[in-house]
Amino acid sequence: MSRWIGLQGTSRIVREHRKEVSARLPVRMIQQMETFGDALPMSVEAEIAAHFDVCDMREIRTGGIWRGLWKLAEDHEVGLTVQLWSIPVRQETIEVCEIFGLNPYELLSGNAFLMVTDRGEALAAALEKAGIHGAVIGQITDSHDRIVLHRTSQGMKKRYLNRPGADEIEKL
Repeated sequence: MSRWIGLQGTSRIVREHRKEVSARLPVRMIQQMETFGDALPMSVEAEIAAHFDVCDMREIRTGGIWRGLWKLAEDHEVGLTVQLWSIPVRQETIEVCEIFGLNPYELLSGNAFLMVTDRGEALAAALEKAGIHGAVIGQITDSHDRIVLHRTSQGMKKRYLNRPGADEIEKL
């Protein structure tokens, strides 16, 4: 994937609930977060992706990364395994979500893209070289299971991705 999850939602929350956010976070951080949702052209990502046999590229948008992954698996009739620790999320998004009790993985994530390719590591490196954050967050599988792996103090745990509900932004 490219960029970070939840930035569009973070920006919107900060603009619409500035008083509550200002009571908990520094002004400089709030000013930066207000720009997170600004539309960025995907043309550079699309041009880079074209060199890496990307068979699907989609903006994550409403419902966050969980909905984006669910739809990707559903549209291609495949399963997937995702490493939670690999999903790029900024600390600012986590802070804002904690204030309002929201899940950053289900938050409006426009301007972040999922891309499917067999050459994920090379694509992520090319994105980084172009100044765009890129990360390999998982892989497509032959099963229809949608698995999220996460690390705990007891070792690796897995859970199944639930059918996504409404975007977290709708709770405010």
